[in-house]
Amino acid sequence: MRPLLFVPAALLLLASLVLLILWPTPQSERVGAASSGTLAEAPRVLKMGYNMPEPSAMHLAALRFAEQLEQQSGGRIKVELHPNQELGNDHQMLEMARQGTLDLVLIPTAKLSTAIPEMQYPDLPFYFPQKEDLYAMLDGEPGRRLLERMRRIGLVGITFWGNGFKQFTANHPLLAPADFKGYKFRIMKSRLLQEQFHLLEAEAIPIDFYQVRAALKDGAVDGQENPLVAIHQMGIHQVQSDLTLSHHGYLAYAFAVGEKSLATLPSDLQSLLLKLARGQTRWQREENERQEGEYLRQIKAAGVHVHELSDQQRELFRHRLRPLADRFESIIGPDLLAMTDEYMLERYPGSVQHVLGVDVDLSGGSADVGREVRRGAALALADLGAQGEGFALLARDNLGQPSRALSNIERFGQDARVIGVVGGTHSSTLSAQLPRLQPLQLPFITPFAAESVFYRAPISPWLFSVATSNQALATFIADQVVQQGIQRVAVVVEDNRWGEDFSTLLGEAFAERQRTQVGRMLINTGTNDPSAERLRALATQAELLVLGLRTREGRAVLKTLASAGVAVKLLSVWGMPNDGALPMQYVESRRNAAQMKRLTADYRRRYGEEPRLLSLLAQAYDSASLLAQASLLAAPGAPQGRLQIRDRLENMPPWTGAVRQYAPAFTPTRHAAFDQRDYRLISNQARMDTRSRVDE
Repeated sequence: MRPLLFVPAALLLLASLVLLILWPTPQSERVGAASSGTLAEAPRVLKMGYNMPEPSAMHLAALRFAEQLEQQSGGRIKVELHPNQELGNDHQMLEMARQGTLDLVLIPTAKLSTAIPEMQYPDLPFYFPQKEDLYAMLDGEPGRRLLERMRRIGLVGITFWGNGFKQFTANHPLLAPADFKGYKFRIMKSRLLQEQFHLLEAEAIPIDFYQVRAALKDGAVDGQENPLVAIHQMGIHQVQSDLTLSHHGYLAYAFAVGEKSLATLPSDLQSLLLKLARGQTRWQREENERQEGEYLRQIKAAGVHVHELSDQQRELFRHRLRPLADRFESIIGPDLLAMTDEYMLERYPGSVQHVLGVDVDLSGGSADVGREVRRGAALALADLGAQGEGFALLARDNLGQPSRALSNIERFGQDARVIGVVGGTHSSTLSAQLPRLQPLQLPFITPFAAESVFYRAPISPWLFSVATSNQALATFIADQVVQQGIQRVAVVVEDNRWGEDFSTLLGEAFAERQRTQVGRMLINTGTNDPSAERLRALATQAELLVLGLRTREGRAVLKTLASAGVAVKLLSVWGMPNDGALPMQYVESRRNAAQMKRLTADYRRRYGEEPRLLSLLAQAYDSASLLAQASLLAAPGAPQGRLQIRDRLENMPPWTGAVRQYAPAFTPTRHAAFDQRDYRLISNQARMDTRSRVDE
């Protein structure tokens, strides 16, 4: 009987063991098992590469990051560090990160500037009065925008670490700009750095970093610039007698993760990785400064003469090198420089009493337009000379968004120093701002053609225009169509309120003159691929296409038309680029030849390039000049100062601007300075010729 009892018992025990193994375990119990025993899921290993050696502050910060990430992820993720170019040089590691074979990378911003020119921002010499100012910008909105632009090359920018601020070395003290004249300085290959030494009247010679010490020792160059860590580690202090602590430019590193690598991580690990990388930024900078103190002690012990620039000496360099920011504005980005200038104006107000506001799109689809307005206003303030002491320009980026434009105008209105604003890039932004002008008592001048509704009676008491209304613009174009004997016209405009208003008024003006508008095409903002079929149909039916488009949309339309091979005349309302492949006429404001010749020369000298939108530049210049002149006449500063400025705008004495003589510009019943008589048509070839001369 006993064997018979044993078999069922054994079977029961075996079944119990099977159930124990196969029965689903609660999630909480599985996590515990995974963290403690052989059932644990293998951790995800991320490779991180950079060029700095193991003793560096950057490597130590990377160690802290790796340890914290492993600990706080519960071992689910580990970081494998590869310092000192173990995986290749910077360019090779960058490409690996883009391809997904390297997960995390620390890259000098200078090495990113070929693909992302805006990364030259930290290189601007003496642009930031204190190191804390640059840190505030890199950790703030300018830095966020720079990091976001890394997505262009398949990377997700996280934060900025750094190798310290650059210092000058030579065999004589470098305490003033004159101390550089006639000497040769080694630089890394960079047009901005070449311009830096050119402004100091020195010769810049690009030399590979590892050849710098030999070049200094042999006399191939007389001096160089680098952070203390590089000066010490490369033994530069052993072949140079003088070190100038100038802190003039920052050798920043972008901490980035490959988009492909990041996408493979669960969302919680993505967030943790980004948070911990950013969390090391302050520690890394402080550790770098601590190490620099030791390097400096050793450099002094080697007998090097160490000089530190005073605030007055730094100001001399800042003044001499300030043109670099203007000349590289188009490359670095007017939005970044505008945000930096705003920060500086708040932190270092100095003797600024009166602020001229500019509210435009500096980084969106109309950034080229906003840049010309900002530059026109800057040139206007510069022309005030001694009268302009105490004036400053403050530009804000509205990105073409009504909500941002409204926020900007509120901030302008709440600053008692602001005398008025030049802006109005889009009808939508102007519509958002217009109701707030009167409560804020804020004079606003727009250099842009605007919807006719803005100028209908009763006129807004605070809105002025150094341009023309859509009604006057439509009248001018319709008259030109008649003069050229054209019968059939089509219109291609932006799909917004301005486009609707302008094309409707144009159709009415054509009908009054017995001309036919055969069709209208609305183009969405930001489009790069307009309907080729629709454009071909319009171009086939019409003798003339009237284009009311900005740069991006205009280029897309011109490209599509050129591909379609349709021969049709074009007339552009705005200064849209055209390489001459298609015949085109432009509507431009008439200009004062002598004033424009001088203004264009000033533009070239200050910005190092040709104006791209001459009419808009001239109108922005006149808008800002009229506001400044009204401010000087009204002596603002008292609570009623802006009311006085507005009244002066309506009753100004005659004044000659870049467009024409204003006698006067405005009256109490007329706030638009132009009508259809202030415009002309210019051919594409004639417009291209203005790159070397100004039309008379």
